[in-house]
Amino acid sequence: MPELEIEALLESTKLWLDMKKYKEAIQDANQVLKLCARTGFKLYEPEAELALAKLHLAQGNPEQAEPLAQSAYEKAKNMHYRIIETEADNFLREIV
Repeated sequence: MPELEIEALLESTKLWLDMKKYKEAIQDANQVLKLCARTGFKLYEPEAELALAKLHLAQGNPEQAEPLAQSAYEKAKNMHYRIIETEADNFLREIV
């Protein structure tokens, strides 16, 4: 079931981020995006993009974080995914 795999990968992304294992976190987040593209489960895209934005910021790359966070915000807003929309908006306010 792809949606369960996506959810597991999103959670592992967050865990890797908390552990400061950025390479692993980026791999898992990118895998989520690939699965979303392949399966059409677009609901998870904004969350994966926001996770990648947080990873880039944690690595000291705000110039890479901002476009990902902006994309996550726009996608979440368009699909009325309020939790991620709000989280992305707050994240954007922090990095600007």
